[in-house]
Amino acid sequence: MNSLEKPRDLSIDTLRGLAVFTMICANLGAEILTEPHPLLFRFYGTFAAPIFILLSGYMTSFSSSIKKYNLSYFIMRGLVVLLFAVFVDMVLWLCYPLVSFDVLYILALGIPLTYLFGKLRFSLKVLLVLAIFSITPLLQSLLSYSQECFELDLTESPKLLIANSNEIIRNFIINGWFPFFPWIGFVFSGSIFYDIRTKVKNFASLKFTLIGLMIFLPSLLSFLHFSQINYVRDGYSELFYPATPLYIIMAIGLIIILFSIIDFTKSFKIYNPIRILGKRSLYVYISHIAIINYLLVNILDDINMPLFLLVYIGLTIFLVLTAHFFGILKAKLTDNGVKLPYIIKVLF
Repeated sequence: MNSLEKPRDLSIDTLRGLAVFTMICANLGAEILTEPHPLLFRFYGTFAAPIFILLSGYMTSFSSSIKKYNLSYFIMRGLVVLLFAVFVDMVLWLCYPLVSFDVLYILALGIPLTYLFGKLRFSLKVLLVLAIFSITPLLQSLLSYSQECFELDLTESPKLLIANSNEIIRNFIINGWFPFFPWIGFVFSGSIFYDIRTKVKNFASLKFTLIGLMIFLPSLLSFLHFSQINYVRDGYSELFYPATPLYIIMAIGLIIILFSIIDFTKSFKIYNPIRILGKRSLYVYISHIAIINYLLVNILDDINMPLFLLVYIGLTIFLVLTAHFFGILKAKLTDNGVKLPYIIKVLF
């Protein structure tokens, strides 16, 4: 580690790495695993997104509070993440950007918004997040959330963007892959988690584990009993198409549980490979999509679960090793006085 670099929060790296680890499985399964996906598989990958998105808000509040970065810094960082979002759409998905709103878009928008959100009193933060989550099902009903998400391949005429502007706006509000409602609520929730964790030092307490369980278990049972199992979108079988109130409550409860357990056990060496994924999460996100889209879908299709698990493990090992290599390379270059471009710093 660079001598000038402050120690990292091992719990954050571990929790983010866990989200990335399960995200790889969900995204890989969407492209090569035979359907229908088992319900247990759908649950396995379904909480990666809320964890990852909430931690984005958490780290924005951390950077604002501890590192004293100002709004211009967060605007710049958001713009860089937006550039990566556009790159992923145009180069990896071969579609027009700013149409279907994949996860990097809500992160890019959430970074500067969370900085501003962090200036509010704690009680107002909670009320605003509750309002966002509460209005989401109303908007999903009014604007007719649908199984299909409008997308436009680069081979299509750009005139279709104007012709379908209403669909694009609907995607941004409620119908995209990660629309503003409810996902900005998860970003803002990260700021609330930061406020609480700063006050109590960490969540390594049986009290927080029990609170998480009291939130998660009833909502899980209610979800299984009352909810229709949500849409599958183009093979993506996570249970947030759409994100219902029960899903949101489940996700928040589970994040509290995981935060508490990881704060208890953060010194465990078994987490080290997971932490590598967490430290280089943007690199892992972009590279795993590239590998899936340009390599694996061309050689594998509708494979069974045992073979899928082998591919999943192999891909994850490759990503851990390459992420670790680039981390070492970045540290050596920095220690030798090499000034890396800001976009490279964000990527790694």
